[in-house]
Amino acid sequence: ELAGAGYETEGKEYLEKDNEKWVRTVANIDKNPISGNIEAIINISNIHSKKVIDSLINGTIQREFDFIALIYTKTNDFVVIDRFNNSVLEEKTDFIGFMRKELEEKIQNQEEAAKLIAEIDMDNLIDKINIFGSFTLQYNTCDNIDINRHKILRFSFLNNKKNIITLSCRDTTRLYKEEIEQNNKLSKALIEAKKANEAKSQFLSLVSHDIRTPLNGIMGMNQLALKENDLEKIKGYITKAETSSEFLLGLINDILDMSKMEAGKFEFHPETYSYKEFADYINSIIR
Repeated sequence: ELAGAGYETEGKEYLEKDNEKWVRTVANIDKNPISGNIEAIINISNIHSKKVIDSLINGTIQREFDFIALIYTKTNDFVVIDRFNNSVLEEKTDFIGFMRKELEEKIQNQEEAAKLIAEIDMDNLIDKINIFGSFTLQYNTCDNIDINRHKILRFSFLNNKKNIITLSCRDTTRLYKEEIEQNNKLSKALIEAKKANEAKSQFLSLVSHDIRTPLNGIMGMNQLALKENDLEKIKGYITKAETSSEFLLGLINDILDMSKMEAGKFEFHPETYSYKEFADYINSIIR
């Protein structure tokens, strides 16, 4: 009854204190044709490197993906490697139908769900992977950003025969929220910059008009002075032209100070002035 039986197992073997290795033990039991005795041939092989690599791969899958699936293009059958219990689920049929149902249940926004489900078609997946090398779909589970989960589905061929498609589902909610926050900050900065530019344009529009006022005063007073023979009147014209010149210089300095304000280098210089001189100054400019 024992003849032809076999046994295989994997486990850790302690080679020395605090040093263990993964090994595979294979035992084949058969009847010795010469002696007639039942004998066992036991083979122990070192599979430690393979186990380490498998652990690294499984660890990466568990950290990076919700699940990985293998889809057979000819039959539409599929196998899912579940991240949460780290197991290979049994082979199932009708991947397209299964995936469409899953998306319909997980996505609250019906319009987004309909667009995504329309892409889940075997011919479409094969065409997109052939064109781009891989095909990616993204979706949000709901519109409420506080409880929303953002998922990325990535399809690609497993082999050169192109008869198996690999699907990885990755949760990128944290990165998605960070991207939204960054975009919101950029939008606010863009709005503020636009407002600042509009304010500058309005300022320049107004100040260009104000610059003409003292400039016209300077030119007008100079023309009157050139045509006048009375020294007292000429002195008055020149005085008024000087007042307009000071006003124009003040405007130009204020414009130049704007760049200092933007650089945070603007400084106030409080000075005492006579109200009468100020009133005469304004009257002279306006007249």
